[in-house]
Amino acid sequence: MSTSSQETSEPLLVGSLVKHAEHGEGQVTQLVRGGRAVLVRFARMGKLDLQVSASELLPTTKPKPKPKEKAVAQAVKPGPLKIDAAQILEALRLGTVPSSGLDLYTVGREAELSIIEADLDAVSSGKGAGRVILGDYGTGKTHLLECIAATARKKGFLVGHAALDPVDVPASNPRRVYRALMRELCHAADPSLERGVWPLLRRARGNDEVKRRFLTDERHAYLTPVLSLVNRLDELELPPIIDWLEGSPQDYTPELNARFRLYGQRALPAMMDYRPWAHIYSYILSGVSALAAATGSKGLVLLLDEAEFFRVLSSENREFAERLFRSLMAAALPANELPFSPEDEPRGGRGEFKTLSHRYVGHCPLYVVMAMTPTGQGDRLVQGLVPPSRVTELSPLNAVHHRELARRIVTVYAESDPNLSPLRDSLSTLIGDLMFKGLTDGTFQTPRTAVKFVLDLLDLARHRPDAVRTVMDELKRLWY
Repeated sequence: MSTSSQETSEPLLVGSLVKHAEHGEGQVTQLVRGGRAVLVRFARMGKLDLQVSASELLPTTKPKPKPKEKAVAQAVKPGPLKIDAAQILEALRLGTVPSSGLDLYTVGREAELSIIEADLDAVSSGKGAGRVILGDYGTGKTHLLECIAATARKKGFLVGHAALDPVDVPASNPRRVYRALMRELCHAADPSLERGVWPLLRRARGNDEVKRRFLTDERHAYLTPVLSLVNRLDELELPPIIDWLEGSPQDYTPELNARFRLYGQRALPAMMDYRPWAHIYSYILSGVSALAAATGSKGLVLLLDEAEFFRVLSSENREFAERLFRSLMAAALPANELPFSPEDEPRGGRGEFKTLSHRYVGHCPLYVVMAMTPTGQGDRLVQGLVPPSRVTELSPLNAVHHRELARRIVTVYAESDPNLSPLRDSLSTLIGDLMFKGLTDGTFQTPRTAVKFVLDLLDLARHRPDAVRTVMDELKRLWY
């Protein structure tokens, strides 16, 4: 696309009609991250809103003029969107689950969620917490992380979520993991609201508790210079500082120090993509958890998905990945709970930065959760990472769970087609059994593919009720 919305004379507003190169035409429903990203309801997506960068959109109709003050208020503090049954079904068809639909989709995980609740309560009361979630493919690790994120946001935590992979977010490169966590930092129960570090810095601006802790008593090597700038600069001057703190792909620390005339302890330290810097990025993240607490949040929750990808790295990079995992746990848990000595961990950097602790001083309410598929190398890693009491193993859902999941989906679907209500119980049993059978024999690779199958059957029941029995009988014949 040769032209972006940022090149037009008018900013995008709620209600703007836009066009995207891949998704087609739609309407802006929400401004995110101060207008740098937006939620758009694309015509081809039904009632599902997608978040895209504002720079990827072209306006198709000039937006209706609105007072400047109102536009700014929408950018800074947008209201929640209503997510109804139709939107939940659209999301399930795409293999995702909106936050308001997590309860619908969560079955058979009462014990695990109870453990998570206890962990979060421990963090908010001043105790550290860390956890490793183990489970084979299809057992619902990613979904459980989504449940943890939703629960944590409702309790008042900030949440950072990163899916690790060997190319873009390898665990061997701490800054890339840090960047993924910080740029998608969620601040409220509604994940469609602003993300990133700016909402946190905005709350910190002029905050007396932040001044006491970071600018007087307990200097943080990275956050203290940033907070000093936030307090004295105009908001329009802060975007490069925000990008820097979010782990910009290119380190431009010298340029920023020269631009704002920062020297000595007032200067911004380097933010490099060096593999041995695990302890430095853990130190920054623990400081962010302390900053969150100082500005009224309960703390910071960090979720790392697909952690098993560390095993496909080279032997040297695997060691750096393991170093990052240990460093994050050292920032989250007290030393007496760790099966390794944080003081013995190798550290990169120079001068005072080489001696930085994995954890910032004082109250740092940080919760780190890693999800991974068990592997030989992974088992060794987990044993040396956290005590057994900090490991949660997921078992596959059984037939009863799948019948209950099918019943819930049929119930939601019936809201848009009341004619299905009398068939709810019989459809739930038949579909639930087929889901369980398909997941057991490998026909469905994941529960979400099975859910898509459920929706296809319900669409058939709605539009071709005469054909449902024939299809079900044929499926049972093939599978049984």
